[in-house]
Amino acid sequence: MQLYDEFNCHCAIAIHWGAFELADEPLDEPPQLLIEYKAERAFHLLKIGGTLAIKRINYELK
Repeated sequence: MQLYDEFNCHCAIAIHWGAFELADEPLDEPPQLLIEYKAERAFHLLKIGGTLAIKRINYELK
């Protein structure tokens, strides 16, 4: 989430949440934080096994 803000991303998709225990927080905490976070940003949180159809984004890297 911090990188999303620092790099001024246009869109992001959370992956591997709930798949690996990488920290001390409960496995259901990161998705809850993302739900709150994505309310103000174009950040997508998929259900386990979910899919998202996306269109090609054409823009120049700066």
